[in-house]
Amino acid sequence: MSRSKILLYTSLAFVAACSGKETLPEEKTPLMVVATLSGQADTKASAETFAEGDKILVYLRHMNGDTPVTVDRAPLLAGFTMDADKKPVPDTPLYWDDFSSNREAGLDIREAGHGLEAYYAYCYNGGTPVSSLDEATGELEWKVGDQTSALAVQQTDLLWARPQHVIPVRGTINLPFWHAMSEVSVTLILDSSFDNVTEPLKKTVLTLNGIHTEVTFIASYAYYSSSTSKAVKMYGDGAEYVAIVAPGTPLEKGARFLDITDVDGNNYTLDITDAILEGWYKQDPDRAEPGVNYHLNITLSKAAVKVQATLADWVTVDADGTGKIHFPDDVVDLTVTAGTFENGTSFDLYRYETTPGEKSATVTYDGSKWVSDPLLYWPNQSTNYYFRAVMDGTDDTLWATTPAHNGFNEGAAIAPRTGNVPLAFEHVKSQLSVELETSATASAVNLEGATIAISNLATEGTLNVADGAVTPGALVEDAILAAAVISDKIVIPQTIGNASVMTITLADGTTYKLPLNQCLDSTDTAITEWERGKSYTYTIHLELEEVSYRALVKDWTVVTGSGNANLEWD
Repeated sequence: MSRSKILLYTSLAFVAACSGKETLPEEKTPLMVVATLSGQADTKASAETFAEGDKILVYLRHMNGDTPVTVDRAPLLAGFTMDADKKPVPDTPLYWDDFSSNREAGLDIREAGHGLEAYYAYCYNGGTPVSSLDEATGELEWKVGDQTSALAVQQTDLLWARPQHVIPVRGTINLPFWHAMSEVSVTLILDSSFDNVTEPLKKTVLTLNGIHTEVTFIASYAYYSSSTSKAVKMYGDGAEYVAIVAPGTPLEKGARFLDITDVDGNNYTLDITDAILEGWYKQDPDRAEPGVNYHLNITLSKAAVKVQATLADWVTVDADGTGKIHFPDDVVDLTVTAGTFENGTSFDLYRYETTPGEKSATVTYDGSKWVSDPLLYWPNQSTNYYFRAVMDGTDDTLWATTPAHNGFNEGAAIAPRTGNVPLAFEHVKSQLSVELETSATASAVNLEGATIAISNLATEGTLNVADGAVTPGALVEDAILAAAVISDKIVIPQTIGNASVMTITLADGTTYKLPLNQCLDSTDTAITEWERGKSYTYTIHLELEEVSYRALVKDWTVVTGSGNANLEWD
């Protein structure tokens, strides 16, 4: 089953006359809606776009400062439906003046201090609330059941947007949609004991236990509560399984979490362990949280079950730019998933008592296990050792330490043992992409032949093997030379100062310059540092005039269990 990131970009471009008392055109100004869907994943049938008939509900309020104004069609639960061209069409035509055609003081939508507030929004993904939506508060009840088809997974998912800033006439409204539900995903890995079995997973059924199936949401202040624990069947396609669950579902050590039925006639169970909770430690370890994908890699043997995870993937940060190189609300999208290593992959292993010296061995993956050259042995029964690893690729570098396990803290010295030494790899560097976009109106610019360059960045650095810290080198004037595309470029983690400038040059010679540290994330905080293991995407929207906004869907934050990179010990 394909697993990719889901990002929902929904923009409500409210184009209207200026606020205040200036002379205004007589005709009504419509509310324009632009909605796109990028990186479509598990909870939709369509691969990269909305499906025809998808609906978005937005509760709009006319505000005078902080006070709601009730007049004409304000407040209003506005509905939008995707047409055959995947374009959102309002269920009823909407205009700014719909929210108040009254020109009396305190009621005039065009009066200074007035504006529209998106109090909340929902996208049902084809599902249906258990109870009718309370329009005044955004409260509804949602229910989880068995999900044995992709459509059932989609219809169980729910997207919501929390209250947004009040926007005056001619302003723009940003609607960041988030997953209101949680997700559990499982990858089944069969060891060599199944090598001679034909389709061992053909009849396999995965069932989650103790899942909360009834949940209440109040989008207007991001509240949820859930209850009623039941068993829920997961949807599976080959070795990949997924189910949407209610946030608030308890995650308790020792609780029966998963039943795996009929893997070539064998049945398995999985209880929540310290190792699983440690893998999920960045989230609340006691309960499932909204917008989080709790992922497990489970290796099955005909004799045993073990849980392992390998490589933490990029944590993705999206920065969106609008206007004349101006960066308002951007959404930070966090994702951590389990990865795998290819046959022949190798890394340098460091084993030491106090500080790292020369590497102790080269460790290579032979397709089923990690093999050390030379073989390493415990010299005695009393000396504890630290273990670190560095995997150096063409551009990227991975660094590993020992995760928390068996009573040892993360990175602690390990006592002699007969079992495996676990290693958790992560990216040392950062990743950078820059995308250019424009509108389809007369104010668009011609992006054909445009180039992007960035000056004054560190292009080299040093890695501390003990703690994985990267120290950037000196700034380089022509750090990233002019190119038509910057995509997934590996860069050094570093502080972004005032000297670091992005230059965009159009084919006609028009030049835009942007200090990188002016880009803002979803909390309106400047992105002044590239952090290790994060992938930064800067989307630059260029127009001749002021640009409409976009709304974004926060992708699942994927959290995975702990794992072992196995060394051979005598």
